[in-house]
Amino acid sequence: MLEEKLREFGLSEYESRLYVTLLRKGTMTGGAASKLSGVPHGRSYEVLLKLADKGFVSVLPVKPKIFKAIEPEIAVKFLAEKKIDEITRLEKEIPLELKRVTRISDEITKEKIAILTGKKNALPIIHHFYSTAEMYVKIMFTYELLPLSTIKLQDEALKRGVKIRHLATKKTAEGLRLMKDAIRRGIEVRYYPVQELRLLIKDGNESAQQIVNPKNLMDRTTIVIESKELTKALEGYFDSIWEKAEEIKQ
Repeated sequence: MLEEKLREFGLSEYESRLYVTLLRKGTMTGGAASKLSGVPHGRSYEVLLKLADKGFVSVLPVKPKIFKAIEPEIAVKFLAEKKIDEITRLEKEIPLELKRVTRISDEITKEKIAILTGKKNALPIIHHFYSTAEMYVKIMFTYELLPLSTIKLQDEALKRGVKIRHLATKKTAEGLRLMKDAIRRGIEVRYYPVQELRLLIKDGNESAQQIVNPKNLMDRTTIVIESKELTKALEGYFDSIWEKAEEIKQ
C-alpha cells in the first residue's frame, strides 16, 4: 500500500494520507484535504506545513491557503538526500562521541571474531569496509539491490584509489544493469553462481563471511573476522573463484 511505503520512508500516518490525497485529487485548501483524507481538521494545517518543510507540498500564499503536492520524484529525492546527509553526519560524529566513553581495549583480550544474525547487519559492515579501505575491497554480491548510500561510499573509495572487485553470485536483467553501471563507475565485476556463501574482504587484514539459509534468503549469519590469517585464507578462496568467473562487459 502506498501510504505504508511513505510511512516506512519517514512520513507520519497523517502526512502520508494528506500527501496521497493531494496527489490524487489535485490542489486544494487544507479544509478540503482534511475532509478527503480523513485527517482531523484541527491537525491538517499543522501536518500540511510539516509536509511543506519536508519538500512534499508547496503552499500558495492566498487566503485561504492552497496546498499542492510536489512531484513524487522530486519530493522523494529531496527527502532521501536529506536523510543521507543526516546519516553521514551522524556516522562521523557518533564514533567520536563513543570514543570518549569507551575504554581502550587490551589487544590481548580484543575479540577477533564476532557473529551477527539477520540480513540488516550486513549493510553496516559493507559500508565500514568501503569507508575504511586503503587499498582494495573484494565482495561477493547478489546485485539484487544497491542503495544510494552504498553507491556514494563506493564512489568515495574509488576516488581514494581503492580497487573494488565485485563477484556477482546471481545474474538477472536488473542485476546486469546494476553491474554495468558499477563497471562504468570503475568497479571490476565478474559473475559466478555461489549459492550459500558470501565473502567481504578489505586490504587483506579484515573480512566477513555470510552464510545464507537457502530456504529463507533473509536468514543470514555474518561472521566478522579481524584476523590476517583467516582473512588471507578467505581471500585465497575468493581469488580462486574470481579467476574462473565470467567477466561482465559493457
